Amino acid sequence: MFEVILRELQKKFGDKILLTPEDLVLITGISVGQQAKLRSEGRFPIPFEKLGGRIKINIFHLAEYLASKANNYAKSKMKEDKKESGNLVNNRLVARKDNKKKNEKGRLKDNWFREFLAMFCSHFEKMELNNISKSRIGKNFIKL
Repeated sequence: MFEVILRELQKKFGDKILLTPEDLVLITGISVGQQAKLRSEGRFPIPFEKLGGRIKINIFHLAEYLASKANNYAKSKMKEDKKESGNLVNNRLVARKDNKKKNEKGRLKDNWFREFLAMFCSHFEKMELNNISKSRIGKNFIKL
């Protein structure tokens, strides 16, 4: 999961290893001001460094954070599915065999990974379209 997310981030940012808070807005949707507030309160979830008075976030730390979010998302979806897919015998929930659970767990996790990856990639595309439309709006506004 980490490697896939890291590849997507490297496609987005090229050779950059240290990202700015402005770069993070494109990925997380958290504004620069909110990031500053979270950092000052010690609640910012991604490790950061101050270099020359400027905040920098390592692309590897960002990928780790996003991968952990993806895993949490997958686990929550698996729990929801597990609650919904129990075996019923005479209106009573019956436990499944351990081997069957393990096999299903792997398939569910794989399916949710694909769903998250699709959502992650579409998020990048939407952010790029928003940036293009905002820059066009800004240019048109200046011409008026």
